[in-house]
Amino acid sequence: MIEPERLKGPTLYVLFQCAAYCIDIGSFYLLTHSICPDVLIANFAGKALAGTFAFVAHRYVTFFAQQREPILFQIAKYSVAIVANSILASALLMAIHLVLADVLIAKLISDVISVGLSFFIARSYVFRPHGPERPL
Repeated sequence: MIEPERLKGPTLYVLFQCAAYCIDIGSFYLLTHSICPDVLIANFAGKALAGTFAFVAHRYVTFFAQQREPILFQIAKYSVAIVANSILASALLMAIHLVLADVLIAKLISDVISVGLSFFIARSYVFRPHGPERPL
């Protein structure tokens, strides 16, 4: 049986990612239906807003007990992870949008495909504890 304490990190991560996703999809929708009809620009802008929120939430809540590195170093690593994830999600979005006319459905599918990796990237690369790795 899984210990409840071991589920705390992944549960908080998912909750904050859901909130970040609301920021992402909400800003994407507002931008594409108002001042920025360009899908790629709106996608990157939404991810930047959501990423900023998620970094603060994960640094100070989800992975707070594991903090060992200076914040500027973590910001740099998180930024690299966000850029890589944004490129992947945007490439998936464009590929799926070639098949599906509804851009919001295409975005949802592309984000579901790419979001699973983000927890492992955040945990093992950005907010990793010093010392021996602990199993998931």
